Amino acid sequence: MTALTLGLPVFNGSPFLARTIESLLDQTFRDFSILISDNCSRDETKDICERYARLDRRIAYIRQDRNIGAIPNYNFIFTASEGRYFKWAAADDICHPDYLMECVGALDSDPGMALCHSRVRLIDEFDEPLPYDATLDRYIDRDGRPRIGPNEQPMAKDGSAVERFKDAIRKTPPCFDVFGVIRRDVLAKTRLHRPWYGSDRVLLAELALYGRLHRVDRELFFGREHAGQSIALSRREQARWIGHQLRSRLIPANMQFRLQLASAVMESPLGLGEKLECLAFLCSKSTYRKLLGRRFTESYMRSAQGLSRRAEP
Repeated sequence: MTALTLGLPVFNGSPFLARTIESLLDQTFRDFSILISDNCSRDETKDICERYARLDRRIAYIRQDRNIGAIPNYNFIFTASEGRYFKWAAADDICHPDYLMECVGALDSDPGMALCHSRVRLIDEFDEPLPYDATLDRYIDRDGRPRIGPNEQPMAKDGSAVERFKDAIRKTPPCFDVFGVIRRDVLAKTRLHRPWYGSDRVLLAELALYGRLHRVDRELFFGREHAGQSIALSRREQARWIGHQLRSRLIPANMQFRLQLASAVMESPLGLGEKLECLAFLCSKSTYRKLLGRRFTESYMRSAQGLSRRAEP
């Protein structure tokens, strides 16, 4: 049994898949296996995966009989994994050769650490770094929008379970840390990814209830920005992508954050007083506005104003 499983869920990932696999095989830390779950891709993904599986015995390739959705595929690949540690690997990101060595080393040296990631650098389709705006301290994407910056502060790095939980909520998104190296036994205590877009935010907060989330102070993870990534999809397309059939009366995703975070707290090993403190934080006005997001809050306020006007004599 290897120390670490790298779980690579993929669907139509051929544009960047070979580059991603190469970056994983080039790691200086060698005690790992790669488990690829192909979600019934329709492009050259199958050929790429089978070629690499023939080249390196550490790679196991599974092809789903049908597209089960991204979230079930992510969760499937974890349940099929083994070893002390686990890491999800997206089919378009790249890891520096020292990434696994640094993360596994940090976890080995500190049993109170649940997850270890590194600082993130954003790159484009050609592996080139995105332009950096020093005045904003942010990388700028193809549409001129500011994304994360090189000095992004780590979340839930210390403190009590309650304080880590609060910090994980305050500092997300983005959620690149979900692609860090995670203790398998800790991840198994969570409910993994939930069937709605953005549930990785809840998973990170849930992990913070069990241990610290560490970040190596080196840019060892390269997140790729490209037109085909899920963040560029519409909400309806995102729902189809994760494998959830959208319904007209579906609870908004931002409301799901609060419900799922509350459930994570109640199912955690925290004492009653700590659970109440976490729930009180979720019910605070500032947290409520953050979790709902500006778009939903504005819609809610317009509806409330309309009801108020209709109630006037």
